[in-house]
Amino acid sequence: MAETYPLVLSRHPDARKARLPLFEPLAFGYLALSLGGPVASLCAIYNGLLLRRPGLVIRALVVGLLSAVAFFLTVAFLIGAGMENYRLVRVVGYLVHVLFGALLVASQWRHFRGHRYLGGKVIPLLGAVVAGILVQLALPPKVLLLLLGLPL
Repeated sequence: MAETYPLVLSRHPDARKARLPLFEPLAFGYLALSLGGPVASLCAIYNGLLLRRPGLVIRALVVGLLSAVAFFLTVAFLIGAGMENYRLVRVVGYLVHVLFGALLVASQWRHFRGHRYLGGKVIPLLGAVVAGILVQLALPPKVLLLLLGLPL
């Protein structure tokens, strides 16, 4: 009987329950698409701090910085290569952010499952995605480009 518990809990290593609701990790990909990797990494840092996981916080910080740098380098390379369709440049830049959002999802998924397994509260995915889209629509274009990683 005692041997069945480790099998169930092995999927939730050192599970910790946060005191406040956490963002679902899938929200990071959507937020990276709408507002950029740095904003998604701020939400991931929030999760890491509430779960008391310094490794998650550091990973989220590094991913956020790398996504901004990768966006800037991608845009600079495409414009330097002679691409004149700026909408297409922006779409490719958004795809770069989505890849970094996927890294955030992968890094926090196990810890989030442990939080939910212990009965922790969660910020609804739909609410986070809709809020991200509304903020994206409300922001001036220059501020949005700054969030994505283009210095003005």
